[in-house]
Order: sequence, then structure tokens, then C-alpha cells
Amino acid sequence: QGGRYKGGGPLEWAQRAFRLLHLAQIFVFVLRNGNLIPEEEGSRWGGVTAESLLSLMQSLREVILQHRRQKAATIQKVSSDFRYEGSRVGVVSVCAYDDRWVLKNGGVANRNWYVAAHSGYEAVVLQDHPLGAGHRDVDIQHSKLALLARLLRSGRFDFVLWTDCDSVVMNREVTVDSIVRQAEILKGDGGERVDFCISEEHWGLSSANFIVRNSEWSIEVLEKGYELLRTQMPLFGDQDALIFLLMSEAALSSEIRQGGDSFEEKAAVVPQESLNSYDSLNAALMGCRGYEDGDFIVTFPGCRSFQSCNPLFLRSYAESMGRQAVASLDRDQEEVDLAFSYDTQLRLLGPPDVALRYFGFSTGIQGDKEAPKGDEAHDIGKVIAQKPTMERDEL
Repeated sequence: QGGRYKGGGPLEWAQRAFRLLHLAQIFVFVLRNGNLIPEEEGSRWGGVTAESLLSLMQSLREVILQHRRQKAATIQKVSSDFRYEGSRVGVVSVCAYDDRWVLKNGGVANRNWYVAAHSGYEAVVLQDHPLGAGHRDVDIQHSKLALLARLLRSGRFDFVLWTDCDSVVMNREVTVDSIVRQAEILKGDGGERVDFCISEEHWGLSSANFIVRNSEWSIEVLEKGYELLRTQMPLFGDQDALIFLLMSEAALSSEIRQGGDSFEEKAAVVPQESLNSYDSLNAALMGCRGYEDGDFIVTFPGCRSFQSCNPLFLRSYAESMGRQAVASLDRDQEEVDLAFSYDTQLRLLGPPDVALRYFGFSTGIQGDKEAPKGDEAHDIGKVIAQKPTMERDEL
């Protein structure tokens, strides 16, 4: 403080604090996970930990979300089938899984099902490394930034929607165009062009699913992000690189704009349900948006085991594309039976409070000492593999 920042009101200061904590969080996570925090420098943090930063961010996020909801309630609602004239949209995923995973072919089927509903939309789903055999040393999650930049530079698309393969498109009626247009109206009554749409999860931006408009600025963001990961910040993930590029300049500026979000002006944070609703259990554990009927995409954070995760994906495909789509994937009958079990239904559709109790938790991330922590929290399949504490009839 002390004159470092000028302008803005209470809301803008809350948003600035949230973004600065967000930047601090990615460095703490990366350094901690890489065991690279020097003892002397680390001692100067005075007890600051990733967990304490997350707690502060959660408090600020609630204030910011309340404001966003109030503002959204007062503006024009864009029709879910809105299209920019002649728009060409690429729906891009990398499904580089082996045959044990239903995602290998299910991800392709799901994207093809979605684009078939919209003229000018095209699915680009790769089942091998997106940069080719000569770049297998590059992490696939890092390479997606380079892949998207190449597709946009080719002039083939006006927009690209990146979706992680373990996300599932649930509502084919929602257009990519409508999400961008709604973001423009929310950002500045439709007068401001938005070139990058991304959502936030419980602790910050999520790169699981995001939209990029074809512009020199957005292509440079993708290319710079890839270069950062390859050279200066090799321990970072693609999500960290995007966080750094989309908010560091604005968050570190000495000027705080009235009505501003300390975020890149050409980008917009969209509601989680627009791009990245979580399955019911993860949403309850993390204190964020859970999937509801009509949401565009559902995501399953931390789903790392094909044994526990395949039924979830199959059930999602059935809910979106229909049961015939599940049959066409020719999976083992035991997997299919599990997909239509009560456990899988509850995990995906909730309600969240019931899912928490059924899978052995009392409350979610805010104040629950029993919720998974650290590395365990990133493998939710392992967490729920334990015998539930309550039976269905007890609920």
C-alpha cells in the first residue's frame, strides 16, 4: 500500500487482492511441488502457505462472485444458439489414451456429436501427440498452447474451443459464439471485443476448457505461454502460464481502473457453468459450481484411474448423447452397469450435500478437516474408492 496503488473502490481493491494472491499461489504451488523453495528465502514468508493463500482467496472470491451475479442479473441474456455471421469454430481436444480408457473413442464421438449440430463447426480431435513424434519430450498439456496457436495462424477458424478430453460436452444447443457474446455484454455492454474466454474454479483460472478468438493478440498469448513453459518456467503447467500472462501486467499495475478486474482487457472470466461445471462431488469438495441440467460442459478434476473413471464418462455420454452412444463404444458390460449405478449417478448429478456424505465427507473444502488434502486431493478416484460411510437407504 503506502501510495503504491491509485484509484478504484472497495470492489476493485478486492479484485486486485484476489489477482495478486492468485499469482502468488501459482508460484507457491510450483516451487513447493518441485521442492525448490530455498530454506532461507522460505523462512521469510512468515508462515504463508499455499493453504493460507487459498483460504484468503476463497473469502475474496465470495465477495467478487456476489457482485458478478448481481451484475449478470441486470444485463441482456444472449440466446444459447447465437451465431456471429459466418463464424468458423474449431472444437479441439487431444485424446491420447490407450484402449483401457473410454475417453480414447468417447472423446471423439462426443465432439463430433456436438459440432454436427452447428454449421461451420469442426471437431479437431487428436489421438497422438499434437506436435508429432519429434516432440514427445514436450508435455501434452504444454503442447496444447502451440497447437491452438498453429490452428489459428492457419486461418482455418475464427474461434477455437479447447476442451480437455476428460471433459464432456453435455448441451449441444449452446454455441461457442453465444458464450463469447455474453462475455462481451457482461464486460462492457457489448461494446468491448473479447478475444479470450476462460472460467474460474475454486482457487482460480482453469485451462480445462477455454475459448480463443483468432487475433494477433490471442495468438501471441498462446505462443508466449508455450515459450514460457519451454524455457523460463519448465515446472509450470499450461494453466499457470495462462494465469501469468492474463493477469500479471494488470495486477501489478499501479493504476486500479474503476470497474476493472485487474485482468487483461481483451480477456474475460466467464461463469463456471458456461465452460467448466464440475461433477457434483468435486464441486462440493472444492466449494464451486456443480453440474446442473442445461450446463454446457462437465469436468472431472483429478480423475486418473480408468477403473473408477470410465463409468463416469460413460454415464456423461449417456446423459448427453443418449444410451445408444454408450452401446456404440462397445465397452465391457461391467463398466456399463457401473455407469448406471446409484454411485455414478450421485457422483455426477448430486445433489452435492448427499454426494459428500455418501462418499464419506461431512463438508467441502471450506472448513472440513476430513476433506482430502495435498496430493490425495488430486486423485479423487483413489479417495472415493474406499467404502462409503453411508448406504443409499440411509440417505
